Amino acid sequence: MTYLLAFIRYLRIKIALSKKYITHGDGIFIGRNVSIWAPHHIRLGNHVTISSDCHVVANCTIGDYSGLSSRVSLLGRLDHDYKTVGVPFRFAQYVGSRNMKGTYLQEVDEVTIEEDVWVGHQSIILTGVKVRRGTVVAAGSVVVHDTEPYSIIAGVPAKKVGMRFTNEQIPIHEKKIAEGKFKHSLRGFDYDLINSVRRSRQIS
Repeated sequence: MTYLLAFIRYLRIKIALSKKYITHGDGIFIGRNVSIWAPHHIRLGNHVTISSDCHVVANCTIGDYSGLSSRVSLLGRLDHDYKTVGVPFRFAQYVGSRNMKGTYLQEVDEVTIEEDVWVGHQSIILTGVKVRRGTVVAAGSVVVHDTEPYSIIAGVPAKKVGMRFTNEQIPIHEKKIAEGKFKHSLRGFDYDLINSVRRSRQIS
């Protein structure tokens, strides 16, 4: 059964990643019912997870080992031109239009999620934001400002509420990741390999 599930997941991911504006590394996981689109680019590193029901509809870069929990949204601040005098919102310029012009179609307008970031359930991140390496975003947060590396943020708008590691732990953590070997398995979480040992057999 796990092999059949792995094959179904493989097909779903292959179809999702076939879009011309997506570039990606190895070990990508994309869950069910994911909306994925961008006006210019989506760049995914190695071992990136985009969980079920996510809504990725903006230019974005997601670094190695980072993950979006279910129902996370990456959204563009400049998707709609709501400031044109005399044009109702329903008829305003939209970033999805091939005829879009002016400030509302900028390649620099993107979400940047660096390496080893975890974005919690139903969080929203707007373009123009850099979520720095190692950040943890609490569930339900709305991220409108850049984060500090290895910070824990929460709230609407999201603010720093703590640190993931101490200053002494950060270089140790990064060294172990750089030297480690990690392999994602489409058969399921427990089949992932950490330094050639199956996750379910890891001793904490």
